[in-house]
Amino acid sequence: MNGSPKPHIVRNPAKRIGVVHPESCQADPVKDFQVYASGGDGGIIQFWYVGWWPSGQSIIVAHQGTELNNTFAVLTDLALLPVPLNPKLFPGAPLLATAHIGFQAAHARTAEIVLKTVNTIIAEKGATKVVTVGHSLGGALALLDGLYLRLNLPSQVDVSTRTLGQPRVGNDVFANFVDQKLPDLVRISNKRDLVPVVPPDTQVEKNISMHKAPGMLVQVFALPDVNININA
Repeated sequence: MNGSPKPHIVRNPAKRIGVVHPESCQADPVKDFQVYASGGDGGIIQFWYVGWWPSGQSIIVAHQGTELNNTFAVLTDLALLPVPLNPKLFPGAPLLATAHIGFQAAHARTAEIVLKTVNTIIAEKGATKVVTVGHSLGGALALLDGLYLRLNLPSQVDVSTRTLGQPRVGNDVFANFVDQKLPDLVRISNKRDLVPVVPPDTQVEKNISMHKAPGMLVQVFALPDVNININA
């Protein structure tokens, strides 16, 4: 991580409570979220947070989406070459499972500190639930974090993932592996958003299984502009 921004470890999480959304976000502030660690610069490393949410009795791992005016973030999205999963981060992954090289590189930059912080909160709070969340590029990172944490945490800890506008992450073998290991995955996409169909592919059915992660998905809710999908 030479040259990368150093993560900020919160020594007293109880003194850093609450997340205030920017004006463009209409959601109510999350008032009781306790940040344990955070980092990123919005470019080489997307901004990220790991903390404890008492109201939901859950550990939250969140990643920022693509900042279009940041060259490094855009280049991460455009690094489309599929490469095998890192066996150190994803033990037991099929040899033929491949994922976007840009997403994997971005994920690897924060994987160790994220896992360390999650384990710290588990030890302190007795937590049994972890939720990874993210939008756009952050959604891809949240998916990779969900899989990574599931493979590296005790089985009694539940891991779930929620993404919005997430691009495709890997091939069919990767999708089936995610389906097997991370069944509690919800992916929300806007019908007019091009990001969820990046990288492009002419085989529509193949696209669905690739970018929506699990091999089987059920559309449970749809407005004219919104799709919400969950594992079958």
